[in-house]
Amino acid sequence: MEYAKLPGLTPDGTMYWNEEMGTMEAVLPPGGYKTAHGPGLLELENGDLLCVWFAGSFEGNADVNVICARLKKGSSRWEEPVLVSHDPDRSEQNPSLFAGPDGKVWAMYTSQLSRVEGKDNMQFTSVVRCQKSADGGETWSDYETVFPEEGSFCRQPIQVLESGRWIFGNWICTDSELGLTGDPTAFRISDDQGKTWKTVDMPESNGAVHANVVELEPGHLAAFMRSRAADHIYRSESMDNGDTWTAPAHRSAQQQFQHQCGQAEERQNRRCLQPYLHTLPDTRRGFLAGSALPGSRCAVRGRRPYLPHDPLYGTGRGVHGC
Repeated sequence: MEYAKLPGLTPDGTMYWNEEMGTMEAVLPPGGYKTAHGPGLLELENGDLLCVWFAGSFEGNADVNVICARLKKGSSRWEEPVLVSHDPDRSEQNPSLFAGPDGKVWAMYTSQLSRVEGKDNMQFTSVVRCQKSADGGETWSDYETVFPEEGSFCRQPIQVLESGRWIFGNWICTDSELGLTGDPTAFRISDDQGKTWKTVDMPESNGAVHANVVELEPGHLAAFMRSRAADHIYRSESMDNGDTWTAPAHRSAQQQFQHQCGQAEERQNRRCLQPYLHTLPDTRRGFLAGSALPGSRCAVRGRRPYLPHDPLYGTGRGVHGC
């Protein structure tokens, strides 16, 4: 179908064609929330596209919930988002979508206690929950706590390997003096389509999180991770279908940038695409400088559009996809 040429993005979900970039773009409706963060995409069998993210006053507050919007096949505008999660005592974040074997859409996300006075970061209280939709994202079931181990955190979706095994990247947050820099990566693995799970820890992975898994060959996996220290992109390998992993190592000195874990995608020619945010740590201020949010937009030239991992955070303008 024909899309409008891009005169400028508007936060109403309208799809535009950006001739210069060769991409279709839209800012999804914000749904009346002040912030939007952490989107994930899923294409349904009927061609509809779902986008899920978390929204509220600010990450970590109890009014932060998971919401979901839909772009119907053939439509040029995203629908208004619907509420997925709504726990009044917890901040629910980092959603991802998965097409379950039961024919339902699964929304996996973290759920942590809201911040309290004197304790800003409550990720060590997080569990991983799941809600399902049987009608293409219009309505959602009550939640089920899939991983009740406190500190469990996730970002990337469940992946199905060629063997049929499911692998779900997590990391474990702790309430320690090291804070987030001590969080190690762990994988949840299921060989019976999510009925039971086992946990596989990645050795020496403290501070390497947001694992993106690529199956290079059957049973040969590579995981790419961001660093809490904002120094490198780290890589680990498994030669046995995820049962054991090497200690993570950085790829090269040229990759000394903080990335926000854009999906690492295996291409048919066995090359991997690893988008990331080009930023540098500012130790004087204690956070990242460079291409900092809010207001940044991430896109690449080419024929295959993708959704940036981070939207226009904190602006109330909604999620930007391209």
